[in-house]
Amino acid sequence: MIEQSLYDYFTTHHYPREEVLNRLPFSVSMDEFWPRLLQLRKARAVTLPLTGQGKEPLWFVMTDSIIASGDRIASMSRRDLDRIDPCEDLMTDGLMDEAFFTSFVEGAPISRLECRRFLKSGEDPSNVRELLAQNNLSAIRHMAEQRYEPHSSRMLLTWARLLTNAMDGEVEDYRVSNTHTIPGRALAHQAVPLAEDIPGMMDDLCLFLNEYEMHPLLKAAIAQACILLARPYDEGNERLARLLSYSILLRNGYSFFRQFALSGMIAQDGMLYYQAMKGIQDSRGGSDLTCFLEYYLGMLSRSVSGFEAYLAQRHKQDKVQGAADQAAGAPGPPDESHGKETQPIIPQLNPADAGAEKMNKERERRLNACDTPEALVSFVIRWQSSQLKIFDARPYLSKLGLKSPEVLEALRRKDSENARAAVIVWHYLQNNPSRTFSCTELSNALKIANCTTRRLCYALATLNLIRFSLGSGGDEKRPILSFYCEDRLAA
Repeated sequence: MIEQSLYDYFTTHHYPREEVLNRLPFSVSMDEFWPRLLQLRKARAVTLPLTGQGKEPLWFVMTDSIIASGDRIASMSRRDLDRIDPCEDLMTDGLMDEAFFTSFVEGAPISRLECRRFLKSGEDPSNVRELLAQNNLSAIRHMAEQRYEPHSSRMLLTWARLLTNAMDGEVEDYRVSNTHTIPGRALAHQAVPLAEDIPGMMDDLCLFLNEYEMHPLLKAAIAQACILLARPYDEGNERLARLLSYSILLRNGYSFFRQFALSGMIAQDGMLYYQAMKGIQDSRGGSDLTCFLEYYLGMLSRSVSGFEAYLAQRHKQDKVQGAADQAAGAPGPPDESHGKETQPIIPQLNPADAGAEKMNKERERRLNACDTPEALVSFVIRWQSSQLKIFDARPYLSKLGLKSPEVLEALRRKDSENARAAVIVWHYLQNNPSRTFSCTELSNALKIANCTTRRLCYALATLNLIRFSLGSGGDEKRPILSFYCEDRLAA
């Protein structure tokens, strides 16, 4: 009779099968011990509406390690709104690094500096390394633009195509083979789902992400594990898995993860990542995701610790800069002595939101520091890249003595992709002054992503170049907007 103490120990300490074997006494048969241990673990488990190899339901145990890591991340999230710079671009250095590190994890021989230089240059790729980095960035940008859209199998396919564009094994659709080779991974007991089962598995995964009530941190980990298990495409599965989990974090309010690369954390402890991945791919594991969830949330928790150190350093630098600005006689808060002339007509951030007051003050400080049309345009475009919030910039336009045509000219001169796209949107609206346009209509006509069009229209409204109204049938998360030009600008 196997001692009960061993079962108690391995039920509390959730090691994968391979490590359990390493820790068992010689006198204990693994073939006898392991099935009983799985049974005991499943009795404590959360069963998911998802299946893995052999159509077995996926499950996990909510261990102390998972809870501790989740609480650590959630604690950072509660402070995030008070400390994150709302004026930072959506495409941060962290996301640029993600394009590099996800290539690095795949073994692409390119340096970080070389990758950054290439991505910022806008040049066409000259080799496979640059093509891989470019594809990664394209997929990340598409993910960021679609962060308000429900997950769908079509969205996942689009990301897979972007990740493998113009490469060997370029994805066109789901894999059709019932076998799948993972380069560099030797695992005798690895199995992949049948090709015929993949469409249903991906539909179930998207339904789970959109409608199943579960903490988003767990969803992010489970989604990554499901892609690694299913291997739905011939190429790009690991990159897709990381991208999907990233999108879940960002769209659920964990915006501080924009500031650093999750794939960079994986690169630092790559052995742990591959061990966790190997554990869920072992068909003898009983569809248990627990060890992978412990690894993933532990990685996020370590990332949060590093980000806190970054915030502390940035806060110190901001204090030094603030003292320098005050000594140089930088302009203070906006003058409110003119009553209604300085009051925003379009509402500011919701005062009920945590950190809204601080964000409004920071925005006002930066607006007051804009002393040229180009500086004002640059700020507004940057703000709207990260905050789909409307505010009224007319007091600041008046301060500079600017009229709408002058602002538009400054927009034309601004050397940025967003500014050029905003000019295109404005011209389209100007040339069709007799009617209103929905955001979807503009997107389809100009072949610009819906989220991008909405963001640019918000920026144009803030600059008083167009006006907008809410269309019928919208909600707070996905507003239906219509836009029209000012009559005096149509001439």
